[in-house]
Amino acid sequence: MPKSSRKKNHQKLQMDHSQEEEDIIGSSTQTLEQQTSLSKKQVSKKEKQALHREKRKNKQATKKASSSTRELQKTNDLSDGSNSECSSSESEDETTLSGSKKKSSCSNIALQFENLSERQKAQLMQQKKVVSEHKNIKVDPNERDISSSLATVRFLRNNEKGLEKLVSNYHLKVKKHSHFSNLISLKYDMLKSPFSSEIVQECRGLVLDRDRNYKVVCYPFKKFFNYGEKYNASKDINWKEAKVYEKVDGSLCTLYYYGDMWWISTTGTASGNGYLHNKKKTFDKVFWDIWMNQLQYKLPDPSLNKIYMFELFTKEHEIVVIPDRDRIILLGVRDMNTLKEEDPQPHAEKMGWECVAMYPLLTSIGMVFDAAKNLDPSQHEGFVVCDNNFNRIKIKSPRYVALTHLLSMDGEGGEVDSTEVLLDNQENSPIKKRKMLQIVRNNESSEFLVYYPNLEEIHNIVRGEYEQFLKLTKHIVNDIKTKYYSNNEEEKSNKDAILNFIQRKCQIDYCSEFISMLAGNIAADKSEELANEMKSSKKFAKLIKHTLLIAVYQELFGQKTCEQVYKDVELGTLFELMNFSTSI
Repeated sequence: MPKSSRKKNHQKLQMDHSQEEEDIIGSSTQTLEQQTSLSKKQVSKKEKQALHREKRKNKQATKKASSSTRELQKTNDLSDGSNSECSSSESEDETTLSGSKKKSSCSNIALQFENLSERQKAQLMQQKKVVSEHKNIKVDPNERDISSSLATVRFLRNNEKGLEKLVSNYHLKVKKHSHFSNLISLKYDMLKSPFSSEIVQECRGLVLDRDRNYKVVCYPFKKFFNYGEKYNASKDINWKEAKVYEKVDGSLCTLYYYGDMWWISTTGTASGNGYLHNKKKTFDKVFWDIWMNQLQYKLPDPSLNKIYMFELFTKEHEIVVIPDRDRIILLGVRDMNTLKEEDPQPHAEKMGWECVAMYPLLTSIGMVFDAAKNLDPSQHEGFVVCDNNFNRIKIKSPRYVALTHLLSMDGEGGEVDSTEVLLDNQENSPIKKRKMLQIVRNNESSEFLVYYPNLEEIHNIVRGEYEQFLKLTKHIVNDIKTKYYSNNEEEKSNKDAILNFIQRKCQIDYCSEFISMLAGNIAADKSEELANEMKSSKKFAKLIKHTLLIAVYQELFGQKTCEQVYKDVELGTLFELMNFSTSI
């Protein structure tokens, strides 16, 4: 056929096709299938070519951005860059044939930017690369909800007012995420939580999403115990498959992905915003500074849906072991699709992270104990034994335990030689009793006595004195409730008046009873004489004000238990008051 004829036929077909489209658009009986067909025909060949060119252009820009992480870190105008890149992505999404808009990770980050801290803005400079490389994360809508495999989640889902009951029944601490109020972190209370409970053992920095029926967002290590301590997993350890790791003397920081960002949690916060002991910096600030500026670690692929447990070991947060440099050490990995742990070593090698040291020559509990005894406590804390089912136990250096409990808890900032503390033959040595009081009031007796059974006798003496002191406080609270505390709601609300009343009762009426209850064998006339002497003592009045008064007032109003108050009171004040009463 001649070219001119083919051209005329082609033009005729185009005119017929145009007329057909007008007829279809004008038809009131048009079907959904016809509408879909029409929308596809309306996209011209030139438009498709333009679309493909735009896609190629964006892919080239993405590759270029991915290859220049350091330049991104030096960029001062991240917000503008993010917005322009997001606009390009959204423009591309609007021209897709399906007509649907995709909510890209990049646009979410841009929306969050203005509310971020300086640390998070700096993090985005590195994270922007990771998100751009992995922004098409596929989520299976039919995925099995694995969260219900945790006892904590089952309790919350199966009980009305589940969170309120959970906190009350198990004495848990709840903290909200700094940027997402729907995320909560759960942590046990060292003094009151029942560690026999599976729920309590799970709540060691467990992060849940309240808006998604308490879906698990971050699940670090469960609570695990010292060998010989109650509830330890030594009976479950499979030594044929067990590995012995270094126990690093740092702070657990867990890396997890949420809301298009990487976050770190600690055992007490969902966003790492708790302060180090110097009260100047937060854990997340120190973590990200070391991660990006010192170590220049890479961030993992978020589509893997894993969390990563690290130990933050830094000179800015010394405990006992003094770090020679700042380190972030990978301890463990958990797959959030299954909530199962994985061997951290392959992940560390892949990402270029430091992994926790392993000791393959230690193959029995006896060998581990012998090695722990020979550790220098200024250099090493101890060991962690972990088998193929991720059962764990701790074996610490006995000298490290002594330093932790008897030196770092001095309360006055002074230093005491560990040899003097441990080898002093005087059973009622003030320094021994003072240090033991710290262990007792922090409920750390079980761990300490595992390593120092020879100090059980003095421990029991101090514990008895402390429990008697608690008994006195609770007696005063009950006495005020039954004899003096008005049932009038208006008077109850006047806390200033009640505070003055409690202060008078504690400082005057209860001085005699205080002596008789704690000393036990004081004659009535002697007790009255001592009470008068104590009333005239400004020093003792100050001690009462800072201990009994605070404890009674806060327990009476349900703010804190007296155990919690005495845990926070200056150790010297508490010890002096107890020592005064028992030395009469």
